[in-house]
Amino acid sequence: MKIEKTQQALIEEPYPFFSFLRRSESLQMHEEADKVETAGKRKRDVLFYSGAKVERKDHFTDEMYYLSFSMDGADLTEITGKPILNNHRQNGIEDVLGNIENPRRTRRGFEATLRFSDREDVAPIWQDIEDGILGNVSMGVRIREMTQAPDSTSRMPHLLATQWQPFEISLVPIGADPGAKFLSASLSAAKRISAAFSAAEYHARHKLALRQRGWRVLGKIGGRND
Repeated sequence: MKIEKTQQALIEEPYPFFSFLRRSESLQMHEEADKVETAGKRKRDVLFYSGAKVERKDHFTDEMYYLSFSMDGADLTEITGKPILNNHRQNGIEDVLGNIENPRRTRRGFEATLRFSDREDVAPIWQDIEDGILGNVSMGVRIREMTQAPDSTSRMPHLLATQWQPFEISLVPIGADPGAKFLSASLSAAKRISAAFSAAEYHARHKLALRQRGWRVLGKIGGRND
């Protein structure tokens, strides 16, 4: 494979990070979803890059290679306000489903909040997201610098983007990164802990107030025997 030619082509052209994985391979890694909550109308959080190394096909030779992105090489300065697209299409304004807010790096990878348009034609797409029918996302990315990763071989090269800039996030049927997905809209573990602590604190203060007034606390409070 003329890997240098592939590297140059990836750097010169904006890159839609769509999938060459088989469907079963992609879905296998979607079984466990972290849970978060995003307040606001038609807003949801996504993980748009998890750090995955994925198989790609060389456009010149049709040979396969691996591609990944350095977690320390992302430039998020330009992605705020950029579009949410329908499967990387850029043919017209109808392909724009909303825009991107609050891009950030977390322990999971790179996340952002997607704010969807209130347009009538976007409503069915939003409903499919809410119903869990649409769950995969994919980033469009400009690669600024690239090298061969340490595990690269002549038989299966591994290209590592060391400087890269995402410029859109798309809803896709199957994404290249199997971890890139909508995050659950239910309560996060941290919020559940916070809610449990608040309830426990309330009951403790309630019992103290009763004791201070000379009352005896009887029975069950919050489903627990005192």
